[in-house]
Amino acid sequence: MCMALGDHFSASERSAYFERSWEPGRIFYLYCDEKLIKRAKDKYLLLVCDEPNPILFLINKAVNPLIQKDPARRGGDVPIERKDYPCLTREQSFIDCTLTIESFTKAAIKRQVFDDIKRVGDKLKWETVEQVLKKVDASRTLSRYQKILIRKALER
Repeated sequence: MCMALGDHFSASERSAYFERSWEPGRIFYLYCDEKLIKRAKDKYLLLVCDEPNPILFLINKAVNPLIQKDPARRGGDVPIERKDYPCLTREQSFIDCTLTIESFTKAAIKRQVFDDIKRVGDKLKWETVEQVLKKVDASRTLSRYQKILIRKALER
């Protein structure tokens, strides 16, 4: 098994790395249980707001068929490519900007990153952030309050 540089970080270095990485627009690879998704597994998530509580969007390997069938959610995905975001395992993935995941705390995410520093992924490029913001603004599923929080966080 190949070891990453982060595997050799001390506890304080891991903590500092997490704090430096904790910013809206950052991709994380997190374990999600059955409360969040059908089958418990690791998933890519995009941190779109960090205050007052984390708000994340799910990153899927394909456009979710439920989104295609639901007129309120159709067209709410932003495609991203591995060539732009090497942390991803698929050539193309899709950020679902129609539903938020708000059940993670910062501490819970930090615990997962602390155990495996490779759970911190790439930061979105500004062009992709702009696409996400357009989908957020056009969303019929996000509340006005969520839209304000997400826009404020991603524009920092």
